[in-house]
Amino acid sequence: MQVFTKGRFPPGRHWANLKVLRKAWGEQGGEIACRAPGAAKQVMQRYKSLLRETWWLWVAFGLFGGVMGALSPVFLLMFPISIFTFFWFAYIRYDEEGRFKGS
Repeated sequence: MQVFTKGRFPPGRHWANLKVLRKAWGEQGGEIACRAPGAAKQVMQRYKSLLRETWWLWVAFGLFGGVMGALSPVFLLMFPISIFTFFWFAYIRYDEEGRFKGS
């Protein structure tokens, strides 16, 4: 891939840099893996598997966070923490096909 140096394009023409970089990236075979057929569906399998097995736990967290959030706003932090925890556990405990890897 060609290295672009300062002064290659006139100032204010950043869109030209982007077009050239996209073209060069595509010519080098650097396509993003998610563009492969079925890759997006395969990535979602681990999240579906975790949700299938622990849906009741996430509902309980949501209800608890909603009730406690009505009493004190500090409990509203439970929602972003729970979202991060869900994705973390899905990544650690399940493979790409949604099979349980173990604890």
